Parts: sequence; structure tokens; C-alpha cells
Amino acid sequence: MKNNLNNARDNFNQKWINILTEGELDRMIEFDEVLADAPCEMLAIMKFRRILREKRGEYITVEHLKYGNIDIEYLQEVLQELFLEPVEMWHIEYFYESAEKRGYKKLNDAMEELYRRHTEDLETRFLSIALTI
Repeated sequence: MKNNLNNARDNFNQKWINILTEGELDRMIEFDEVLADAPCEMLAIMKFRRILREKRGEYITVEHLKYGNIDIEYLQEVLQELFLEPVEMWHIEYFYESAEKRGYKKLNDAMEELYRRHTEDLETRFLSIALTI
């Protein structure tokens, strides 16, 4: 049981690391430097995410999110780049359901609200917004 939990944690952390480093050697080295000074891997991931906020995702506009309503795999990639975190398909489905329950008639309106709230606080996680959209 403990091995299963450790494997699940390691896989989850690896998803984060893959998104943040994009498989680029320079970013992997930079992450390893952050990790060396961190008390644990997850805290290193969160610190590295903050560092990358200044370097990535700023080119994404609300129009990218709206286009994602047509292509959900594209939307997943855009959300992961914008939020710098793993976004699973069920997260997106939950966002859609939450937006519908809260009275959004058009998904584009919900995407605009998602984008607005993200730009107001770059540290907010995708599911945090999905819970309250």
C-alpha cells in the first residue's frame, strides 16, 4: 500500500516537473538547482512555478481559451501553460459543468471570467477558479 502511495506521489510530481521543464535540459538543470535548496520536491515544484511565472504564459490570450472550446486537447495544453500546472480532462469537464450550473449561457463567457480571474491573481490554481466560476 505504501509503495502504491509513493508511486502515485512520484507520478504526480513528475507530471508537474514535465510541464514546468518542458523536457528542456536548461530548465531541468534549473529545477534541480531549486530542488537542491528545497526541503522537499513539492515545495521545489511550487517555487519553480513562481520563478517561471515571469517567463512563460504571458502570450496566452482569452482568444486561445475560446478556441479551446472547439478543440479540448488544445485547451488542455493552453490551460497547462497558462496555469503552469497539470490540468486533467476531468478538470476541464468539471469547469464546464460548474460554469453551466452557475448560469453561464456561453462557454466563451466562462472562459473570459476564467482568464480575468487568472490575471488578477497568477498564483490561483485552475481548479480553484473552476470551483467558484
